[in-house]
Amino acid sequence: MPPSLIHRVWASQVAAEYTSAGITAGLLHQLILIGAPDPLVRVAHRVVTDELDHALLCHETLLAYGGADQPVEVVPLLPTATELGQLLPEVVATVVRTFCFGETIAVPLFAAMRKDASGPALKALDRIVLDEAVHSKLGWDALDWLLDGFGDPIGTLVAAHLAEIIEGFEAIYGRRTIEALDAGDRAAGLLPASQYRQVLRATVQRTILPRLASRGISTDAALAAMPLPPA
Repeated sequence: MPPSLIHRVWASQVAAEYTSAGITAGLLHQLILIGAPDPLVRVAHRVVTDELDHALLCHETLLAYGGADQPVEVVPLLPTATELGQLLPEVVATVVRTFCFGETIAVPLFAAMRKDASGPALKALDRIVLDEAVHSKLGWDALDWLLDGFGDPIGTLVAAHLAEIIEGFEAIYGRRTIEALDAGDRAAGLLPASQYRQVLRATVQRTILPRLASRGISTDAALAAMPLPPA
C-alpha cells in the first residue's frame, strides 16, 4: 500500500527536524570558533536540543498515524570551513537563511498547522510552536552581533544574497501541490499548498524584510523579486 499523505508529511518533518539539529550544531561550533558571546552560544546549544526533541516527537506522531514503514531520509551535511575568512560568510549564510528566514517563517507556519490539529499532531505541534520564537530570536540576535562586531561588510553580504534566499524558499514551498484536504488531514496538522505560500510571502514581506531594513540592510532587490503577499 502506498504511503498516505499524512505519512509523507510527518516523515518529511522528522527529517527536517534532524536536519535543523545538524545545521544548528554546525553553527554552534562556528560561533565558538569566531568568539561569539556565551549567551548566544548557549541559546544555539538549546536549539540543538530542541530540534532533537522535535524530531523524536514528530517520529512518535508518524508512528501514531501508522507510518512505521515510511522511510525518513536526512540529507548529510557538508564539512564546514575552519579559517576565519571562510567561516564568517558561512555563519552569516546560516544565520540569515536558516534562522532569520526559516525559523521566523516557521513561527506562523506551525501556528497555522496547530490551529485545526488534534490528537498526536497537536501534542507535537504544541511543543514545536512553543520553541520556534526562541529559534527565530537566535537568528536576529546573532545577526545583530555580527553587524556590531564585523561592520558594514556583513550587511552588504546579506543584501547580496536576499533574492537568492527568497527564490530558494519559493522553490521549496512551490513543490507542495496538494490543495484538497479533509478533516482528518487538517486534524493531523496538514495545510493546503496555497497556505504554505501565503504564510511564506506574508512573513517575508511584513516581518523579515522590515527587520532587515531596520538594521540598515538594503532590501530593494529582494522586494523587487518578491511575489505580493495575500491582502
